[in-house]
Amino acid sequence: MSTPSEWEKAGRRVSARLERIPDPDRRAVAAGRELEELTAQVKVVYEIRLRAIAELRSRGLSYAKIGALLDVHRARVAQMHKDIVARGLSGQ
Repeated sequence: MSTPSEWEKAGRRVSARLERIPDPDRRAVAAGRELEELTAQVKVVYEIRLRAIAELRSRGLSYAKIGALLDVHRARVAQMHKDIVARGLSGQ
């Protein structure tokens, strides 16, 4: 079994804290706030990934090679590359 990532450890701490809130109204509101923060963090990490993919493409790596590196299909890399171009992250 692999060692939990920092994200996983943090998620467990947040989940445990939320579960300790006895009032369901307060627990639901607190969970909603955590989901908003998590969504914001996911967007940051996704953009970091996109910039890295843009760099790999600029070095000449194919969608297939990047896909193999990321363990995703080359079609997914092509989709992400479209997002890179749309966001202006590729320099194209």
